[in-house]
Amino acid sequence: MKTRSLIGLFGGSFDPFHNGHLAMVEAAVKAFPLEKLLVMPVGLPPHKSRRLNFSTFRVETARLATQHLLPQVCVSEREILSPGCNYTVDTIKMLQKDYPDIDIKLVSGSDFLFTVEQWYQYESILSLVSFAIALRGNTDKDKSEKQADYLREKYNAKITFFPMQKSTVSATQVRKLLTA
Repeated sequence: MKTRSLIGLFGGSFDPFHNGHLAMVEAAVKAFPLEKLLVMPVGLPPHKSRRLNFSTFRVETARLATQHLLPQVCVSEREILSPGCNYTVDTIKMLQKDYPDIDIKLVSGSDFLFTVEQWYQYESILSLVSFAIALRGNTDKDKSEKQADYLREKYNAKITFFPMQKSTVSATQVRKLLTA
């Protein structure tokens, strides 16, 4: 029986892509046997009230930051090029349709564990893919593990943790510096 390829999916606004995002990408590549990690800037997020910077800027900052990780890490414009709002569940289903022989591991920070039940069609997301959750240096590990246990029990979610260095930067801070 042929082993299925494992692809990581790391989506976000990346407005802009910064060292914290890069640290998560590098840690995920190190922690999991990913054939490829797709970094996917969102086109039109349904949950953001403010306008995002130009998609070209967000894609190019992600490409520049991750170019040393090619070919394992690549930046995808798939959501940016798709019309309308981008929902994670739709992106997952599209990838599964296009690549039926892959398993997808959604890469995210631990905040995902506490907000996923607010996502559009979250039950489908929890059943379609496995999850690689970064435990940043400032993360409450016990609280995150307890929430992961809850999601595993209630939704049969497949959640694995991986360590990453604490990041002291946020996209909000970077945007403030860029406009100063």
